[in-house]
Amino acid sequence: MEQTQEKRYRDVQIEDLERELLVKLIKRGVLEIKPRLSVGGVRYTEAEKALETDDSTQVRDVLRNLERKGALVAQFLDRVLTCPECGSPEVFSKYACPKCKSINVEFTELLEHMKCGYMGSKDDFLKDLSMVCPRCQTELVDDALQYRRVGDCYKCEKCGHCFDTPEVIHICQQCKRSFTHR
Repeated sequence: MEQTQEKRYRDVQIEDLERELLVKLIKRGVLEIKPRLSVGGVRYTEAEKALETDDSTQVRDVLRNLERKGALVAQFLDRVLTCPECGSPEVFSKYACPKCKSINVEFTELLEHMKCGYMGSKDDFLKDLSMVCPRCQTELVDDALQYRRVGDCYKCEKCGHCFDTPEVIHICQQCKRSFTHR
C-alpha cells in the first residue's frame, strides 16, 4: 500500500513539475529546448534553469512525460556515442590493427622502386635523410624516375601488418572500458 501512495505522490510531483516547467518556459518565451553535451551526459540547461535544479535525470523524465502527453514535440538533433557500461559520452576513438589489436598504427604511403620492383611503406625507404630501396640498397634521388607512389595503407608498428581499414576502438574516459561498434 505504501508503494502505491509513494508512486502516486511521485506522479503528482512530476505533474506539478511539468506544469511549472511549461509556465516558466512560456513566460520566458522559450520555444525550443536544445540539449547540451557535458561530461555527465546530455543536459537540458534551459529546463534545468526553469526548474531550478541540476538533476538532469529528473529534467529528462519531465520532458519525456510532456512529450508523451503531447505538450512538447521531440525532434531528432544528433546521435552521441556513449559508453555501454556507464553511459558517459566522454569517449575517445582510436584506430587499431585488425590482426593484433594494437593501437600503434600509422597511416603511410606505399612506394614502388621501379628498377627492382620492391614495394613497401615510405618509412621502409627512409634511411637517415635520404631514400634508399630496402631490397637493392639503391639510393633513390629522382623520385619521378626511380620510384612511384602506388597507394597508401595503415601499418601496425607492433606486428607489421598493412591494411586498408583499421578497426575502430572506443575507450571510455570515465570507466576505462574499451568497446567497438558491435
